[in-house]
Amino acid sequence: MNREEWLDHIRKLHPTVKTITKVESERENLTKRIDELKSGPLRCFYQLRYMNTLFALAIIPYLFFFHLIGGKQLLSLYQLLLFDFALYKGILIFLLFLLLPISLYFVVLHGSNLLWRRLEHYEAKVTHAQMALEEAKQFKEKATKELSANTVIPLYYLKSYSLKKFENYFKHHRADCLKEAINLFETEHRFLLHQYTIFRFHGEKRLYTRYEQAIQFDKQA
Repeated sequence: MNREEWLDHIRKLHPTVKTITKVESERENLTKRIDELKSGPLRCFYQLRYMNTLFALAIIPYLFFFHLIGGKQLLSLYQLLLFDFALYKGILIFLLFLLLPISLYFVVLHGSNLLWRRLEHYEAKVTHAQMALEEAKQFKEKATKELSANTVIPLYYLKSYSLKKFENYFKHHRADCLKEAINLFETEHRFLLHQYTIFRFHGEKRLYTRYEQAIQFDKQA
């Protein structure tokens, strides 16, 4: 094909590629949604892999009020179990004033999480999300096969980012055939990734759009 034919061909591919990209994004969101549903609504307050600022904001006030309300009882228990041995005292303090309230916190939150999941029918929501995920997966596979059958462009480059680059090369006479467009793309892509690495090495925190797109392209590969 000549340059004009390549331009027309690439422009016809754009709608299908955008649809596949949108479906892939939906798949990622559904996967996250399923993971969240399986973990429960209170996951951020007690599950280890989700521990963040919310956990700190919950556990610190909890420990404060726990000792405020049950401090006298804990002291009475401590005095009852106390022996005149320094190491034993330290272990007893740790068990009664730290390990006990934290353990109780996790048990209560875990039980509340399970109860909430049951009351809100989370299992049904997981099943529905899994069905939607399977449908999205099947649609993507079918659309990708149809797309590959209607073009000689390798599947690796059938993404919005690379196709826009190819269109720009043909539009501005920078390439006359697919091989030239691919070579130009690979050269520019490697340069962007190299430049991004240098910026990060020197402490540059901003992530410009062109770098984000280049990195995202690599992730999708």
